[in-house]
Amino acid sequence: MSVDITSKEGREKCWQTRDVYWKCLDMNAEDQKKCQNERQLFERDCSKTWIKHFDRRREYLKFKNVIDSGDKDVIDDFLKNKYHK
Repeated sequence: MSVDITSKEGREKCWQTRDVYWKCLDMNAEDQKKCQNERQLFERDCSKTWIKHFDRRREYLKFKNVIDSGDKDVIDDFLKNKYHK
């Protein structure tokens, strides 16, 4: 990690690279192979605990969006793909 996340600038840099990484995932249907460079920057600019938190947060937000859709078929597909790989 090259950024001091205890400073305001460090936190903002972490959030910025997280947002770039998440945008890449959004634009590439969650294909992490296409977002390796963005992931490396995210890991460089954020602490391991923050990375773990943000990874879990993204998964939670995806799950919440599926549940909020109210579409039983979408929910079933999501759960099947998430837990039966």
